[in-house]
Amino acid sequence: MPKRTMFLMFLLGAIGCSKDSQSGDTGACVPNGFFADLDSDGFGDPNSPLCDDEIGVEDATDCDDAQASVNPDASETCATIADDNCDGSANDMNAIGCETFYGDGDGDGFPGDALAACICEADETYTSASIEDCDDTLSSVNPDAEENCATEWDDNCDDELNPRNAENCILFYEDVDGDGYGAEDSACYCTPTTIYTTSNDGDCDDTRSAAYPGALEFCNGIQEDCGIANWTVEDEYGQVSFETTANAWSDITSSFAVSYNVPSSGTLHICPGEYDVAMVVDALEGVAIEGRGSSGDIVVSSSASRAMTVTDSAVTLSDLTLQGNPGSSSKGGAIMVDGSNLSLSETEYHLKLT
Repeated sequence: MPKRTMFLMFLLGAIGCSKDSQSGDTGACVPNGFFADLDSDGFGDPNSPLCDDEIGVEDATDCDDAQASVNPDASETCATIADDNCDGSANDMNAIGCETFYGDGDGDGFPGDALAACICEADETYTSASIEDCDDTLSSVNPDAEENCATEWDDNCDDELNPRNAENCILFYEDVDGDGYGAEDSACYCTPTTIYTTSNDGDCDDTRSAAYPGALEFCNGIQEDCGIANWTVEDEYGQVSFETTANAWSDITSSFAVSYNVPSSGTLHICPGEYDVAMVVDALEGVAIEGRGSSGDIVVSSSASRAMTVTDSAVTLSDLTLQGNPGSSSKGGAIMVDGSNLSLSETEYHLKLT
């Protein structure tokens, strides 16, 4: 007899044939390859093998043989707490009724959209139903981070790229008069704002755009150049300015020498000092020549001609001394008026005729 046949006969003798076998051993069950399917869903219970001629199913992959809706062919649904499709998980991705949950893709402790799945409930990987991290690819970007002006992105995910007092911020000043310089009101930002527009400070008068460090000084009794420390009106001595009827000021100190023609209607402001110049006012209306100070401290004379010549013009003089030169070829007079309307008031002028 072949060895294989002898071995099979020995094995059958050892395990018995069935619970009703002719040997009389009624306690032994010989599995027949079928399994009980109590819920009739076509899948059997792997823990319920059948014996002999019992009828069942061959597929023993049912994880709950008491519920026909639970079997390997079923669709996982979040409406139940069961493992509907018997795959070992009751929280499958893309189950019916799932929600999107997010994980921490960059390891900074905050969930973002770099790691997402549609599942029934949060788990160890997908921990939150909401996005907290605005960039889940950079661990340095998260709600607990410090905003840094050195980066181009929103470091702390607050939807603001230019917050006050961010790291590496710059002190900007409010520039009320728009001259590019601010005074005391300042704040630290990454870039200028609608209020704090300049990083230049030192404005001594933020209500006048003509006043800022390095500005031209005018003969007006007010400081323009805020870079002059301990400024007084004496810092304007020797200066001459012209103000148009539209209140536009210009410094004419350098051109107020030898001969100066008043360019248009307006006001010639002369600060204390001695000036060698011949002023000419020709065919103009509404010209005022004003000294800023005591008339004795403001002396205008000409070594070559008269101190002032007025032709067909209306001129008002105040608070200065016009001094003639007896040795000049123009007979040494201080002022000559030719066919004009010269308005002289005792309280407004001082003429010194020599």
